[in-house]
Amino acid sequence: MKTRLVLGTGFLFLGNNILQLMMNPVYLFEAGGTKTTLLVYENGKTEEIVLPACNPNRSTEAFELLLRATIKIPSNAKVYFYGAGMGSEGNRALIHNVFMDMFEIEIEINTDILGAARAAFGDEEGFLAIMGTGGVGAYYDGTEIAIRRGGYGYLIDDYGGGLELGKILISAWLNDSFSEELNRDIEAYLHISKSRFIGDFYESKDLPKVSGLVRVLDRHQNNMEIIQILDDYFTEFFNRHVTALNREKEVEAITIIGGIGFNFQKVIGRVAAKFGISVLEFIDKPASRLLDYHLSVK
Repeated sequence: MKTRLVLGTGFLFLGNNILQLMMNPVYLFEAGGTKTTLLVYENGKTEEIVLPACNPNRSTEAFELLLRATIKIPSNAKVYFYGAGMGSEGNRALIHNVFMDMFEIEIEINTDILGAARAAFGDEEGFLAIMGTGGVGAYYDGTEIAIRRGGYGYLIDDYGGGLELGKILISAWLNDSFSEELNRDIEAYLHISKSRFIGDFYESKDLPKVSGLVRVLDRHQNNMEIIQILDDYFTEFFNRHVTALNREKEVEAITIIGGIGFNFQKVIGRVAAKFGISVLEFIDKPASRLLDYHLSVK
């Protein structure tokens, strides 16, 4: 378990509610497809704890085991959970029951899309794209997600995120479409040969490993094969899920949240410009800004 202590967070927000915040700790969970970031705010200090991924559409077992073993949430805490799959009433009930089984608390459960929107815009309206493990295009009206495109999970459509991009890379690797150098880097990352990969993957279904494959691209962003794959991939994402928002609202500027967006800013900015869209900001990790949002809400 990884822990980082950050001093001073929260004193930027002055007002009548600051004494209440000093008395009531805040536990904010931001659950993605690769990991869950937990921020614990108490007495002007913020502690960051990294837990396993938590998505009820896949598995929550590792998350539940570590949560039970390592985290103690006091009954007076304000607890917020933002995660993938939380658009389903059944999944929200499942996560609610997980926490109720371990702690005597009240918990607010929301989608990762709403969390990203609040981190990016607070209570102002705006267009956003989540480009993390999965991908979503959305319009936020300042209160809720009014329009949403994509982000329907790994079996249907997570285009724009690392998982779908990883699948494209693996397909090209298996089809001998890459140079020897890139082939060696992919094989070294996967720790498996092409001949054994398919059988091993369909047995393990290790989706985080597939989405994590994009890390290999850091050393190959000037490779023409990779440049073309990235250009095609992000162009398709904008076609599917960003420009489609124009049917109801004209998109002139967008904020992009998530590690894929942050790591490929140059190519995404270039693709957005082709559509006449400017990128206002790339946000790598929204959890700290989401905590700031809750600390500032009266």
